[in-house]
Amino acid sequence: MSHSKLYSKEDWTRAIDLESEATDVPSHAWRNPFRRDYARLLHCPAFRRLQGKMQLFAGLESDFFRNRLTHSLEVAQISKSIALKLNQESLNQKGYSIDTDLVEFAGLAHDLGHAPFGHSGEYALNERMRKFGGFEGNAQTLRILCRLEKKLDSLPRQLEADHRPIWFKKGRDNSIGLNLCYRTLAAIIKYDKQVEPSKKPKSPDKGYYAEESPIVSQIRSTLLGKKSKRQLRTVECQIMDLADDIAYSTYDIEDAFKAGFLEPLDLFFPEINVLRTVAERTGAELGKSVSVKDVNRVLERVLRDYVFPYTAKELKIRSYKKFRNLVATTYRLSKNLSKSGFARGKFTSGLVNRFMSAISVDIDDEYPLLSNIKMRDEIREEVVVLKHLTYVSLIESNRMKAVSYRSVHIINTIFDALMNKDRQSLIKGEELLPIDFSEKFRQATIVAVGNTEEERNADLRRKQARIVCDFIAGMTDRYAIEFYGRLTSESFHTIFRDY
Repeated sequence: MSHSKLYSKEDWTRAIDLESEATDVPSHAWRNPFRRDYARLLHCPAFRRLQGKMQLFAGLESDFFRNRLTHSLEVAQISKSIALKLNQESLNQKGYSIDTDLVEFAGLAHDLGHAPFGHSGEYALNERMRKFGGFEGNAQTLRILCRLEKKLDSLPRQLEADHRPIWFKKGRDNSIGLNLCYRTLAAIIKYDKQVEPSKKPKSPDKGYYAEESPIVSQIRSTLLGKKSKRQLRTVECQIMDLADDIAYSTYDIEDAFKAGFLEPLDLFFPEINVLRTVAERTGAELGKSVSVKDVNRVLERVLRDYVFPYTAKELKIRSYKKFRNLVATTYRLSKNLSKSGFARGKFTSGLVNRFMSAISVDIDDEYPLLSNIKMRDEIREEVVVLKHLTYVSLIESNRMKAVSYRSVHIINTIFDALMNKDRQSLIKGEELLPIDFSEKFRQATIVAVGNTEEERNADLRRKQARIVCDFIAGMTDRYAIEFYGRLTSESFHTIFRDY
């Protein structure tokens, strides 16, 4: 176990201790608890499924571009590099040291809860779940790790007569997921608040679901003490969050260049409506006023040397020949950056190094685990501008609207079928689920709680909707399309596919 002052024995608390897990795997002294958790993540199905979930471009069209798995690997690598940098530059001399297994875990796990089809899928599931507690990727990540993954059957370990796990106890979900250390779970809790479902369509509220609120409360009281009012946002979580923004703001742009979706000059001279939106969102995230001119200055600072390396003196040209040479040079630089793998690699590695070099740490002596990881203001502004520019220019572009429309339609169709919205069907929705989800759906019928029949029916519907949501959220893009095809297509190839 780590001897760093950043960690204490409470950090290794689990829902049940390792000796009570009733597994045949011995507890090795040479493997600390965080390394054990790292291994559990790497071997779980939810982690493998990330290879089938899109990051920017659908993996069905090309296997070259990043997916959620390769993005998570890059976030983990950047996270570990940041931790190593901080350890060497300042922390080790003060008796502190960030555990690199734990910070890598946070990077690898941060996107586990993403629905199929990226943000379109998240929006569609949130709309369907608005009456039942909402859906949000970060909340789903925590739910996967502490509920859905099948390391142990239940707490305490109980089985029905036919050896099927008991999913609910006293009306609550009885699962404990991977049974990870509380400090490990805390590393992926980016938003220490409960998701509040909205009655109006909007972007998902960020946080954790009401179902996981007792777990988060237990984590908080164990790590911070029962009387602490501090927000739970650990150093590992903060590093992961910055690493995610760094990866998103650089590597997604690289993929967009490679795909021909954007040219470097598109970023250097964005359309005015794009600039306004980026300025507004950047200002909201940074908590200050950001103008279109501010965004332009940031983009010039980041991109100038790669696209438009001219001084004001050089721009004062009077001959057509010099003007033509200037335009030609700019055009060639832009084309080279988008077409050359060497140029793209130099561009992204330079940005990542620039951003990482601006990160430092302020130790919190009272709560070392909540020590502040910070980035210099001007560099933080660059990361946030590039992040929002990428999102607005790509994810929200007209070229992606047909993909988004189709994605929402597929998820809505599957959700309605599994929730048995068509009451005339001879097939109940739960009968379309795999056996473990179907069994959980059946047990929810038995354990619905409430003082009146109306309250029990509402609780039952909420539990059933969450089970259906969990199933759909765990789908890869390809599996969602195939499952949709099995429900709607006349092709015999889809009709006779099993789970």
